Amino acid sequence: MTTQQVGRVIHTGQVVVDLTMNIDHIPQPSTEIFADGYGLEVGGGFNVMYAVRQMGIIAEYAGGLGVGPLADIARERLVREKIVASGYRDTTMDTGICVAMTDRNAERTFVSTRGAELNTPLDAYDDIRLGVGDVVYMTGYSLVDEAPKAALLRLIERLRTHTVKQSADSDEKPTIVFDPSTMVADIDRDTLETVASVHPIWSLNARESRIVAGTLGVEIDETDDASQRALSLSETVDAPVIVRQGGKGAFVAAGGRVETIAPHAVDAIDTNGAGDTHCGVVCAMLARGSELNEAVRVANVAAALSVTRRGPATCPSLAELTAALSS
Repeated sequence: MTTQQVGRVIHTGQVVVDLTMNIDHIPQPSTEIFADGYGLEVGGGFNVMYAVRQMGIIAEYAGGLGVGPLADIARERLVREKIVASGYRDTTMDTGICVAMTDRNAERTFVSTRGAELNTPLDAYDDIRLGVGDVVYMTGYSLVDEAPKAALLRLIERLRTHTVKQSADSDEKPTIVFDPSTMVADIDRDTLETVASVHPIWSLNARESRIVAGTLGVEIDETDDASQRALSLSETVDAPVIVRQGGKGAFVAAGGRVETIAPHAVDAIDTNGAGDTHCGVVCAMLARGSELNEAVRVANVAAALSVTRRGPATCPSLAELTAALSS
């Protein structure tokens, strides 16, 4: 594993507070069930940044925090994990909450509120300063509500024209990782094409890759093979594409080729946050200077270990991951 830190990870998404519940099944309308257990944890974008910090890389949160009891919980956890909170503070509302329900099959369902993290000012990212080796993480959650969408598209325009403030020794564009997220079906084609214009690395699960392919008009053959879908998407957006397959590993398509990155076998008990762990570790490994395939190989193992633990932010430590990789 590459151990030399080159850059840091700047997260442009949203931190929320997760109310997690373990349930037998999603209840039918007009019925009620009891949860087997629950937790109150900081989640959303925090899960990605937690994974970055577990890899020993600097994480910076460029999004917003509110004022109130939920914002206090979020702010305290960011401080505890030594995540740099450089974003805006909204004094008109609290940070939002997400109810995350995990059933007996380890599948998860979410119900979220909108809080300060989505009340994003247009110039929210204007003061982002980028240096050599930095990685910018973007999420589809920012592209559904008008305020965060406008701010992120403003940042994308600046990245496309290279007017983002750079450190004195850097004249290269940063690496960008884009996760369309579970909200991908609500993102229109023009917006996805705008994101594609800065050639980010796309990281999607199988469902999300199908939706993006449909939105962008990518032709998929009758077999709907995930590896071919990854390759077709990569050619369409002219950028590397990671299609995460959970327990089946991942496909990485780039430069007209697609590679299968093997899974790490575990018994899953909670898949909540696994995609965030994968994205965070990919970002961290890229900030370390790793090649993309190596970053995904490490992220596969990290995500696998994370689903053996309950909770949304369960990325293993760097020592645990190193031991698992060596075995």
